[in-house]
Amino acid sequence: MSELSQAAQALLNAYWLDVEAPPWGVVADVLCAVADQVIPEDELYARSCCEFTGATIRKALLDLAEELRNYD
Repeated sequence: MSELSQAAQALLNAYWLDVEAPPWGVVADVLCAVADQVIPEDELYARSCCEFTGATIRKALLDLAEELRNYD
């Protein structure tokens, strides 16, 4: 089994509180949906520090989703 980052492990730990067999792809899809709803990619232009912060947060969410999709 591969190692997870602290952020991904925290998500899985919270998920395990209520579910016996986690569907990793569903969790990853939820993270992507959150990123799309909270920080839509087409609204980022990197013109201000706020947009830079938004882009950074969006990337972190999408990176977590990708990590969970690749978790074995």
